[in-house]
Amino acid sequence: MSMPWLRLYTEIIDDEKVRLLAFEDRWHYIAALCLKRKGLLEESDTPLRDRKIAIKLGLSADEVQKAKQRLMEVGLVDKHWQPCGWDQRQYHSDCSTGRVQKFRAKQKRSVSETPPDTETDEDAVPRDENPEVQAPLSPDDVASKSMKGPPSCPHQAIIGAYHELLPELPQVRALPEHRRRLLAGRWREESKRQNLEWWRNFFTVVSESDFLCGRSEPSQGRPPFHADLEWLIRPTNFLKVLEGRYDHAK
Repeated sequence: MSMPWLRLYTEIIDDEKVRLLAFEDRWHYIAALCLKRKGLLEESDTPLRDRKIAIKLGLSADEVQKAKQRLMEVGLVDKHWQPCGWDQRQYHSDCSTGRVQKFRAKQKRSVSETPPDTETDEDAVPRDENPEVQAPLSPDDVASKSMKGPPSCPHQAIIGAYHELLPELPQVRALPEHRRRLLAGRWREESKRQNLEWWRNFFTVVSESDFLCGRSEPSQGRPPFHADLEWLIRPTNFLKVLEGRYDHAK
């Protein structure tokens, strides 16, 4: 299944509240953030929940109360273990479940309309979605139609979204011609892909895959697999991602 995640800012290493804590309590604070993201702290504040927290922190019932008191004294959590300033640091948009489900629903609706991908990596000219027999066009009509092609592929904007939403994957450090063609090819294939929000949703789907993001347990001593942008936009791989072949794959 997908792994929940949270934002941890680099300035934490210099935060005076954190630096007032002993080393083990710094870990207890990080653990509290993780428990908040996992939803444990949203349960009713009962002795049972306190036992669960104690188990997660590896503390006894008495020790976990003392640890909470120390975190409260420096203003990092409240009496219910809720991290202070959580809403200012963690955003509702960080939870991608809704966006992924919506994206998947759109893909399922359109799968019967999508022709099989038989092109090479060099990208063929996009097929006409309505291959009807048409009357010959006049020279003026040909010129007019040629001016109404799809919008240009915003390579850098798409790469920026890839870096933002998939920071754990290899960064794009160069954009040679073959990569430009691959990305432009995926952009041109369907009109719905010709906006940045579609690509943000696509990268969000990728971020939910343990296999593509290197979170799967490797086999036979191999290093974990990490997809990169070029791998993702190659026709066969791209289609497999859209079909959900790698969804939460271990």
